[in-house]
Amino acid sequence: LAADADGRDPDILALGRAPEDYRSCALVERPNGDWAYTVARHWLADTAETARLEWLAASGWPELAGAAAAPLREQAWHVRHAEEWVGRLAAAGGEAVARLRAALERALPEAPGLFAPSVGEDTLVADGTLPCASAAVLAAWRARRRADLDGWGLGELGGLLDAEPGDRTARTPEFAPLWEELTGLHRAHPGAAW
Repeated sequence: LAADADGRDPDILALGRAPEDYRSCALVERPNGDWAYTVARHWLADTAETARLEWLAASGWPELAGAAAAPLREQAWHVRHAEEWVGRLAAAGGEAVARLRAALERALPEAPGLFAPSVGEDTLVADGTLPCASAAVLAAWRARRRADLDGWGLGELGGLLDAEPGDRTARTPEFAPLWEELTGLHRAHPGAAW
């Protein structure tokens, strides 16, 4: 849709950008590492993706609404998988819950970055392209994640979600190797038809 809007090649738009032109938050740039941390990131990212897709599915731009609504059914399975693993680790006690707690202490403050506002968001809300500001989506997501944490006996960690979303233009040191891997094939074969 973005390529159609301004005539750019979709491959160039997706893979032909310099590292500083990407927009993401620190949480998704971090390596997986420890299993508990991987599960915590999975849960936070997938629940945020569901919230974002629901938000975009309510767009006043029919093409965007349709594109966002399509993956929601499969996204529900991703969230279910993540919730089951977090629940298992939380219920296991001992080292499992200690490692989960440490993982959440690390991941929760970075998770609001998944909802950092985009440039021009106010205009998109005003013209009906977006049904509301990302701050409203973040507030609802935070409330649901706090309820999840309470249900797993980890409610005292909910305050870590109060971190500000931050700036999606800031890159972590871990981003460079991700960018290399993500764009390597495209850069190795410029102009190739995929």
